Amino acid sequence: MTDQEILIKLNSGNTSQQNEAFEAIYLEVYPLIRNFILKNNGSEETSLDLFQDAMVIFYNHIRERRFQGASSVSTYVFGISRNLWRAYLRKESKTIQLEEISQLERVLVSDEQIELAGVSSVVHRLLGELGENCRKILYMYYFENRSMMEVKEYFDLGSDQAAKTKKYRCMQQLIRLFRKHKITPESILDFKG
Repeated sequence: MTDQEILIKLNSGNTSQQNEAFEAIYLEVYPLIRNFILKNNGSEETSLDLFQDAMVIFYNHIRERRFQGASSVSTYVFGISRNLWRAYLRKESKTIQLEEISQLERVLVSDEQIELAGVSSVVHRLLGELGENCRKILYMYYFENRSMMEVKEYFDLGSDQAAKTKKYRCMQQLIRLFRKHKITPESILDFKG
């Protein structure tokens, strides 16, 4: 089916014709999307979900006259799918980072674990690899139990939110150091001495 035929059927208002057009797009484009996502560590389920979302977006673009036909239907739908995949990866990356920060915070605030032989030296060695400001912020907050207001005042930051942002960025740096040295927060929490 040509792109022109697909567009005519999608604009027809006839459910049967619209379904034929959607099936033609599915048969042509979904295998490409599926392969793309699977090659980029995605799953079959994710590829199908993202493709279905892409089809809804594409259909809305046609109804809103945003699709002008400058590219082929398959290229357009693939582009939407690829953008959805990138957004999905960004969201997943942020979720993973938040989980890692949560795990790392448990390591830092667990006095009992920190005092265990070996654990203290690992954590303190990694903290030592941070820049002076990050090291001080994390020590103040996690080891000295200082508030964000105290951190803000010590570093002459404009607001508590600026202090929270600075602490968050320092935690991201610490996570990168954990990754670099192939140490996981879980391995430290599971450490038995």
